[in-house]
Amino acid sequence: VRLPAQAGSDSNPLRPGDPRLTPLAQTDTSYWLRYLAPDPGGDTALRERAHAERGEHHWPDGVALLTTQWAPPFNTVDSLQVEWNGLVPLRERLRAGGALRIFRYDGKHITGSVQAGDSAARPFDRMFDDAPFAFNELETLVRSMPLTPGFRVVVPLFSEIGEDVEHDTITVMHPDSAAAGVWLIRFADPVIVNTYRLE
Repeated sequence: VRLPAQAGSDSNPLRPGDPRLTPLAQTDTSYWLRYLAPDPGGDTALRERAHAERGEHHWPDGVALLTTQWAPPFNTVDSLQVEWNGLVPLRERLRAGGALRIFRYDGKHITGSVQAGDSAARPFDRMFDDAPFAFNELETLVRSMPLTPGFRVVVPLFSEIGEDVEHDTITVMHPDSAAAGVWLIRFADPVIVNTYRLE
């Protein structure tokens, strides 16, 4: 599908607090994330490969708590506090793969600790070239995209597992012709390409 060029581009990355983000309602809610993929054996039919429960809790000061719990076999639980206006990450606690990761976000500076099993916690302290979003707020970031076909931006995302910042792309494609009121939005990093169906 050929998309028209729009204001978002590689030269104008989207960062936390960017006014191009569409404000979302400050409403406590929960919903399911479903990851669909074809069978690696060649069958092109999409089947559910994983699912997670996502929750949003809002405080009067404009801070929101985003919780994500993936179902087994992943057993990953994440709690992330963000400034809802602009999706600026503040604090995060992630338990995955037997490790507990705690991060504090301050623009380009991220600090915290990583503790694997019963071992002593390892301090984390990095200054990056760009102020990133937390990777675990990606789904909320996708929901905040302006619904303009062809809108494409590069977003800096802090990978909590990789402990580094990657620069990935989000592209607003077009409304889904098979479902009224549903938009298709594509996320791409160097390894994977995902298409979100946004209702």
